[in-house]
Amino acid sequence: MKRNLIITIASTFICALIAITFFACKKEIYFPTPFINTSDKPHFVSDPNEVLRRIKTFKHQLNVAQEYPNQRKYVYMSLDSVIWNIEALFNADYAFPDKKYEQTVSQNLSFSLPVNNGKVLENDIVTLYQQIKNSVREAYSNDGFTSDKALMSVIVTPGEIFDDYMNIKVVAISGRTSHNQENYNDILGGPFRYTECWYFGEYGGTCSDPSINYDAAEIIEDTVNYYYGWSGMISDRYRNICVNLTQITLQGPEYKKPDGNCYIFYKDDNVENYYLDGSMLNMYYHGEVKVITDLVRNDPAFASILPPDYKFIRVNLIGEKQKIGDSFKIYHKNVLTYSTMYLYDTNDVGKPVDLLNE
Repeated sequence: MKRNLIITIASTFICALIAITFFACKKEIYFPTPFINTSDKPHFVSDPNEVLRRIKTFKHQLNVAQEYPNQRKYVYMSLDSVIWNIEALFNADYAFPDKKYEQTVSQNLSFSLPVNNGKVLENDIVTLYQQIKNSVREAYSNDGFTSDKALMSVIVTPGEIFDDYMNIKVVAISGRTSHNQENYNDILGGPFRYTECWYFGEYGGTCSDPSINYDAAEIIEDTVNYYYGWSGMISDRYRNICVNLTQITLQGPEYKKPDGNCYIFYKDDNVENYYLDGSMLNMYYHGEVKVITDLVRNDPAFASILPPDYKFIRVNLIGEKQKIGDSFKIYHKNVLTYSTMYLYDTNDVGKPVDLLNE
């Protein structure tokens, strides 16, 4: 099952969810200079009391607008508030960030929202929230995990405005939860045996079995997320709610070692079948850890972009091929997710509901 499924509310899945791969199901060849990209989040809310107040207020507003649509059809809300409120309320109601995940998958959804001079009608917000809820439920239901699954979080980001309609991008992250208590010392050297060999490419498999439905990028991704992704203590009394979710995209060559090599896998594609042995893969695994735990954290470029009191949530590794002139680069595109986590008493916020059981 590949982590890069693309879903729209008006279409079915573009590609089958069949195996973990390096490449997205729909690949694109493009020509940009590698760059650092961040999601355009409108603003952050850093006071936990204010977060709770806004979530409760927004939920009440949606309930009133849904029950009395004619009375609320001329009530507007600022666009910035809409984006933040939808994301926060959805995660408060339906997300389980406190659980430990062995594997995760992100699915991209797209919606359209009428906008008038930076404001949105309350009734349109009700419609959008219901559309997001239905689409996330469908995506979560078809994420490829058949048991021990949960919705980890959703990320809501504004897009382009065209003809008074804004594209709203939603990323639904779900996964298979873990009941294991693994020893961190077992992974200190890296997740790969030195005798291993993996091909780079869609369904590349291992050198000994190219047909295997798994790949090394997913091993790196899952291992980094399991040991370095934040998760809280599961409790009947308290739970965390994730807000201010922010994604940072790295293309590969942004961070380099003193010897000039990249921390993230980034190479010239000079051979027909490129492969990496276990030693190289462990090196890139530790490079990912370095980027996440140190380099991004201390990069001035992200000082105003990362949310307050942020926690690293997840990395999504996507193997891609980029054409530059007559040559190609092969690399691991990194989509890093960070979030603010606030702990609340379940008497104040309630417990999250699994969308599949609602």
